[in-house]
Amino acid sequence: MFVSKEVSDAHKKFLMQRGDEFDSKNPFSKILRGELETEIVDENPYAVVIKNNVPRTSTYNLVLPVYPAKDVIDFASNAPKEYVLGYQMAIEKAVQEIYAEYHSKKSHLYSSCARVIFNIGPYSQNSVPYLHAHVMGDKDLVGARQLTLSQKRSDELKARCCDQSIDKVEEKVLLDEIEKTREVQNRDAEKIRLLKDGQVLGWKESSYLDKYSQRGRKGYWADFVCFLYACGIVGRKAEYEQGKWGGRAVIDVYSDGYIIAHAAGGCVLQKLPLIPLTRKQLAEHYQNNRS
Repeated sequence: MFVSKEVSDAHKKFLMQRGDEFDSKNPFSKILRGELETEIVDENPYAVVIKNNVPRTSTYNLVLPVYPAKDVIDFASNAPKEYVLGYQMAIEKAVQEIYAEYHSKKSHLYSSCARVIFNIGPYSQNSVPYLHAHVMGDKDLVGARQLTLSQKRSDELKARCCDQSIDKVEEKVLLDEIEKTREVQNRDAEKIRLLKDGQVLGWKESSYLDKYSQRGRKGYWADFVCFLYACGIVGRKAEYEQGKWGGRAVIDVYSDGYIIAHAAGGCVLQKLPLIPLTRKQLAEHYQNNRS
């Protein structure tokens, strides 16, 4: 399936405007130019939702903005406002559909039923230099902290699993982080737990946003954008452009409707989607490590 002519024409127009500023050789740009077929889940004039060709969860889609951007920083800085809003709405629609399917299913204590992930920069091990939101859903996703571990911290976690159960290891990792917690206030008085891990991780921050069911489509995204500003993601643009910084931002929607945002950066993070994303994959991953 190819994208519509409207999407293709708009993407080509923006590519001409950006000129040499944007490298259009990547496969996502080719899809949006109508040069490659893919399995399209949804489309509007501002964004295209496609199925991930490496599905690691029951639902695993990628949301591509029609405006060509390397990542969320580039997009926020340069895309027209209507394209930013259209992209947000495409992501939120994908999350709504996942939430409706999985929110009533039994979920692990530290897991969510719907998740949105943005990789930012080469240190996040982002494989395609085109902004894409990973939107996934399953009945038993692992906690987002697993997804924001540095590679070094992940190796330490694997070693710990050799003589302990997975649940005990997860609990120990959470306790390690809670002991380093302090609360800070952002400009909107939202409480943020700031989790430091020295040179191993760089920095990590988490924040409770509002309930999905209470604020609906526009609520959590506005809070998430404020959270990213409070984390300093946009403010780190100069460091990012010099190739010294990269990170990952995650939105988790839990079965009870609560939303938690996570961000981490300044380190080499585990690669997506190759790391375990569900509890079953996590168990298999550590079992293989023991053997």
